Amino acid sequence: MTIHVAIHHKSALFPVADLRSYLIGTWELHRTIDDRLSGEDGTFNGQAIFDALPTGLRYAEQGVLSLPSYKGDAVRGYFYAFSNPAIAEVRFENGGFFHDLDLRAGRWTATHPCGEDLYEGSFSCQGPDQWQAVWHVTGPRKDLRLESVYGRRGD
Repeated sequence: MTIHVAIHHKSALFPVADLRSYLIGTWELHRTIDDRLSGEDGTFNGQAIFDALPTGLRYAEQGVLSLPSYKGDAVRGYFYAFSNPAIAEVRFENGGFFHDLDLRAGRWTATHPCGEDLYEGSFSCQGPDQWQAVWHVTGPRKDLRLESVYGRRGD
């Protein structure tokens, strides 16, 4: 089953009191990639699965990455740790800290310095079954905008 989600930036925000419960499950994922330096724009289409673990959630995305210079399978994973159900500490697969996530107001911003690059993210929820993440990545050799739109998959 494929879900197509259109998120309108002026939509009302959807506060999420229990982020852990909100995220659990399978989400259809569509990402647009705007590489302003190389001009190599692309897309990622697939799914993201949040699996419950005793200490948090495992995030695994898989799908097809399409760029002018590459088309093929792509995967990514994170771990979401919770000190309480409303706030997640997002970590890379190797355990390194990425950012916090708190959607009790329906939106959140985060930054992550990575070497000479700076990742600036904004997150918003538009309803019980749709949310998005937008990352701006800047640095000496990067100028990217990554917009990920998530729609809950119901089988």
